[in-house]
Amino acid sequence: MGAAILLIIVISSVAGGGKSKTDSASPATTKAAAEATTTIAPASTKTCKDTPNTESFDSKKQGLYPARAGVTKTDHEAVVGDCVRVSGATTYVTAATVTTDSITNKQGIIVTVSQTNRDKATKSYNALDWKLQTPQGTIENMTIIFGDNSKSLSAGELVTGGSVEGTVAFDYAGPGTYYVQYKPLLNLGSDVGIWGITVP
Repeated sequence: MGAAILLIIVISSVAGGGKSKTDSASPATTKAAAEATTTIAPASTKTCKDTPNTESFDSKKQGLYPARAGVTKTDHEAVVGDCVRVSGATTYVTAATVTTDSITNKQGIIVTVSQTNRDKATKSYNALDWKLQTPQGTIENMTIIFGDNSKSLSAGELVTGGSVEGTVAFDYAGPGTYYVQYKPLLNLGSDVGIWGITVP
């Protein structure tokens, strides 16, 4: 009888009585995971405003960011998830996240972008076509974020109707409003694609 009571007590203790190491570590693990990657612009369905009437669409007349430092009349503006048409390309910014470099422990911003070639001729694409304007008004080139498991945009060519999607990384410069910029390296014109993102 005594052995049976002892067995019931032991079973009750194991089944629900005490906290495991996993339970006690959960809050710290959850906090670390939250600090490591913060979504600042949730992924959005591509809803390009150049449909159905592609001939009349002109993204440079939207005037979405009049307070942006350095704004010009040739800026092609869009919100995250919508398109900009520049230099024969239809381009999107669909998401952005703040993450931490696994080696340097520095924070960076990972931007998800895509590009489709609308021209009859083959066109080049390159991660260097993308830049980031910081809240301080500096315009930064791409960087490398170690530990980023996303598909980084590289360089290559797109035939007519061809598309490519990937991520471009930038240094994090603190909270505020950033502007992702798209301008092909080989384009001598002044038109630039602009998407605003707010980082908490």
